Amino acid sequence: MKSMSVLLTLAAVVILGGSVSFANPPVHRASGGGTVAQTDLPMESYGFTASIDADGNVQGQAVWQFRPQEARFHGVFTCLHVDGADAWLGGELTKVDVEGFPPLPIYFVWQVRDNGEGGDAAPDQVSALVLSLNPNFPETCLLEPLPPVSELDNGNVMVD
Repeated sequence: MKSMSVLLTLAAVVILGGSVSFANPPVHRASGGGTVAQTDLPMESYGFTASIDADGNVQGQAVWQFRPQEARFHGVFTCLHVDGADAWLGGELTKVDVEGFPPLPIYFVWQVRDNGEGGDAAPDQVSALVLSLNPNFPETCLLEPLPPVSELDNGNVMVD
């Protein structure tokens, strides 16, 4: 399982464009990848990486895919708040591959939870991807109430 998590995380970094550079070193990071299968909903796959430095500069990207519709979203992060094992992320979608979807710009908030490593740890969790047309929406990433989190079927989230 750990090798699959490492492989998914490496794939997410490659897909998302490699490393992130800062003027100052990051003080918090959140990254990962995996899948969530939900009853009566499409399976979600994702990969993401985000960092924030001491000056509050946020960098990072994410890719979400919903199957079987083959709906794909790509977004950049503009907000990251870390509290313990939880990370709240906000940003703007930069690409949407869904027929009939509203035109960009579309903004989002999302939450992830790192429940630890190893076989004894509970599965990591993610919230639903919450979308808005309000350009101020992603900056409220730590204030926005999010739906309950879903357990990952496969993958890993790392928050520090």
